[in-house]
Amino acid sequence: MPKIKIAQVITRLDRGGAPQVVEDIFNSLDRNIFDCKLIFGKTIYPSEASEKLINSSRDLICVNSLIREFSLLNDIAAFIELFKIFKKEKFDIVHTHTAKAGLLGRLTARLAGVRIIIHQPHGHNFYGYFNPLLSFLTVLLERILAQLTDKIIVFSELEKKDFVNHNVCASNKIIAAHSGIDLNKFKPEDNKEKKKQTLGIAPEDFVVGVISRLEEVKGIKFFIQAAKQVCEKIKNTKFIIVGDGSLRKALEKEVKALNFQENVIFLGWREDAQSVLGALDLCVLPSLNESVGRVLLEAQSMGIPVVATKVGGIPEMVLDNKTGILVRPQDVLALKDAIIELLDNNGKRLTFGSSAKEFISDKFSKENMLKEIFSVYKSTL
Repeated sequence: MPKIKIAQVITRLDRGGAPQVVEDIFNSLDRNIFDCKLIFGKTIYPSEASEKLINSSRDLICVNSLIREFSLLNDIAAFIELFKIFKKEKFDIVHTHTAKAGLLGRLTARLAGVRIIIHQPHGHNFYGYFNPLLSFLTVLLERILAQLTDKIIVFSELEKKDFVNHNVCASNKIIAAHSGIDLNKFKPEDNKEKKKQTLGIAPEDFVVGVISRLEEVKGIKFFIQAAKQVCEKIKNTKFIIVGDGSLRKALEKEVKALNFQENVIFLGWREDAQSVLGALDLCVLPSLNESVGRVLLEAQSMGIPVVATKVGGIPEMVLDNKTGILVRPQDVLALKDAIIELLDNNGKRLTFGSSAKEFISDKFSKENMLKEIFSVYKSTL
């Protein structure tokens, strides 16, 4: 019996949640059943795992013109290249990931005669990202593309409701498969004090951390403003910011302007995310818009309570006042109060952490996520 030919398509394999999910799918597909290719665009900041995959696998196809940003010349080139690949390979399934790959991938796959097209947006751009006109055009475009798509996989029930409420497609075309992490990789840290010392932090200090891209949508400037106010009340608090992005220099200037740089550590990108998480007493994600926020799953899996904004799919990933505290986006005062509440109350912090670990292990494993996605492949075939 011939193998089922399937392609995963994404704009880039840079560090982030979407590439991690794509790699999990690619690495976990049964090669006795599937002949799988991973098609990706220009990658500048790959994770260690991504780099190893790129250098070792012959089942990867790089299309350098497939980039996240709008570029007429690159987009036309990527369109032509993808069409040629799909025509040559004759895939049974094309599974696209994120917006740009979803646009070009679905159009070219349908034109090339691919039998089954599946799209996974890894977030929603219907509101919160663009101005009203661009948001309207985004919804309109997604309605058109949905007609070319057999199934759409989302990470939360909220995303599913957004697709239905914006009349993109009927609910029976949408599958909600919760994002999942490797629970064996993110386990509670037995020696938190030692982890703090490796970061140059005293064992008795509180450590509050953000692990994120340093971009506008992540709301890091509100975290910094709240951190300054937390320090005024709880002086032995250190704030670590893990990640990089276009706003890093501006954020470093903000910390200096607020004159509390001795309390803030910018670590840049780190491959050992679980090691950094192990030093945290509290994990914060102040996003203005967010599909999942995988770091919240990772932190909770390690028994670390979280403070996050009540946006996107986060309320499904964090149980408010049980595994963490949810606040309104851009609300510096509420963010400050939530951080102080958990740092000031050791019993509540430990209780939330214990509940968080149980919650994540019950619902958000990588195995459960892959099982849901693979079931979509089987049902469409």
